[in-house]
This record gives sequence, structure tokens and C-alpha cells, in this order.
Amino acid sequence: VNNTYLWNTGSKAREISINSSGTYWAVIGDSNSCSVSDTISVILNSPPKLDLGTDTSICGDSMQIISQPFTSYTWNTNETNQGINVYASCNYWVNIVDSNGCKANDSIAVSLNYNAPPILTRIGDIIFSNKDGDHKWFRNGMLVSSFNNIYGITSYGEYSATHVDTNGCLSD
Repeated sequence: VNNTYLWNTGSKAREISINSSGTYWAVIGDSNSCSVSDTISVILNSPPKLDLGTDTSICGDSMQIISQPFTSYTWNTNETNQGINVYASCNYWVNIVDSNGCKANDSIAVSLNYNAPPILTRIGDIIFSNKDGDHKWFRNGMLVSSFNNIYGITSYGEYSATHVDTNGCLSD
């Protein structure tokens, strides 16, 4: 078949590629000098802009990941909400669909650094923590020392401590 093609873009190819919205038409002619034309209106939607943020490391045992608003969500946790609560260090991803039916996906690596509170033991006038490293010592809720895992009692009061881990995270 020796058909000829003429598009409103000037192309004489059987098919054209477009990169902008608009109205396109073509005239197709055959060897018998017969022709037919057709018109199509094309709307090209911008792809959805999905960004879960940069990979992150936080102090704590949970965090919330929230996506921008879209029509539907499918997380690798099988949840279908705009946001999810995560309780483990892991890579999390979401597939979304916007109101135009366009799809996108993104992922984020989350590292949760939970630092459990130290267990304190008192022997005489010395308080020992079960954790090595830096501690913040408190008497009656006021900071009295930032030192290691042993504290010498100097006056009457209620003593507590928080541990600072290698990530800089304070215990509860």
C-alpha cells in the first residue's frame, strides 16, 4: 500500500512523536487519489512530583513518612494512606497515582536509633549505669553532671541518668 501522509506539523511520516499538548491532524492519501483526514486533541500531563525526602537517620524507635497528596498510594508495607508510621530501620517505598492517572514512585531509607534508658544500681554513695559511655546525671530533675557511667552521690535527692549513644541519641 502506497499511502501518503501529511501532518499539520509538516511531517510526512506514518507516525509522529509529540512533546506538547495541542490539536494534531493528518491527511492520508492513497494511490487512487482518495484521501481521508482525522484530528486528535492531545493533553500531555506533567508527571507527578513525588519526594519522600533524603535518606534519614533519627534518634527514636519510630517515625512518620508522609507523601504529598495524590489520588492513591501503595506502600511496600501494604498500607494505602498518604502517610505511614514506621517502627523498623528499613527502605520504604510508595507507588502513587495522581488525579490524571499518572504514576510515580519514590523510596527512602530510614535508620531508627533507639537508645533504651540505662538501668541504675546504687551501691553506697555510688550509682552505676549498665551502659558504658557518656551519661547525663540529674538530681531532682536538674542536670548535675555530664560524664561516664558512674556517679558519686554528693547530696540527698532523687537521681536519674540518660545515656548518650555513639549516634548522639539520648535515652528516654
